[in-house]
Amino acid sequence: MPGLSPKLPLRRDFEDGFMLTKNFLELASQNLKNVVLTSPGERVMDPEFGVGIRRFLFRNDISSVKGEIRGRIKTQVRKYLPYLDIISVDISNLDTNSVMHVKISYKITPLSMGDTLVINVS
Repeated sequence: MPGLSPKLPLRRDFEDGFMLTKNFLELASQNLKNVVLTSPGERVMDPEFGVGIRRFLFRNDISSVKGEIRGRIKTQVRKYLPYLDIISVDISNLDTNSVMHVKISYKITPLSMGDTLVINVS
């Protein structure tokens, strides 16, 4: 079966050469994760791409920082993933291991399918 894109991180696969994403739900999740984890300036030729979630890791855990993260995620998704509709963004407090838990619920508008992406940032 042909794939839609390579799975990230790249891994070898005897069937396709490299592992491939083969459905739109998995592709949307991979694209959203890429937008959230990429820092602005990191992507060549598009310095505005990315949320840069790691830069928020050691800031004070107050509601304004959480609001800034939510706003940044929604703005980036509107610009780079217009086929997604963000339903909610939940950010948990930092725990003793300095890990931020980000839970993004979204809907793939053209397909009327929803999913949740959980990212643990350390």
